[in-house]
Amino acid sequence: MKIIQVEDIEIEFEKQHPEVSCKWCTYVKVKNKKDHEKLLFMIKTDNKPYTRFTMNNGNTVNLMDNLNENKT
Repeated sequence: MKIIQVEDIEIEFEKQHPEVSCKWCTYVKVKNKKDHEKLLFMIKTDNKPYTRFTMNNGNTVNLMDNLNENKT
């Protein structure tokens, strides 16, 4: 596994036209301190993507019900 440090990350889910070879494309873009933006990778799939946000509390990792949640 490779870990990279970035300033910003953008994840885009794009539904494809019926004539394309897959139903969904997921793009992961990153941006560094010098405002250099780069497409890190793209994933093609026929299954609809889903997201999950979790919070590491030190001893456990919990699913977040609210993205503004600041519980510790």
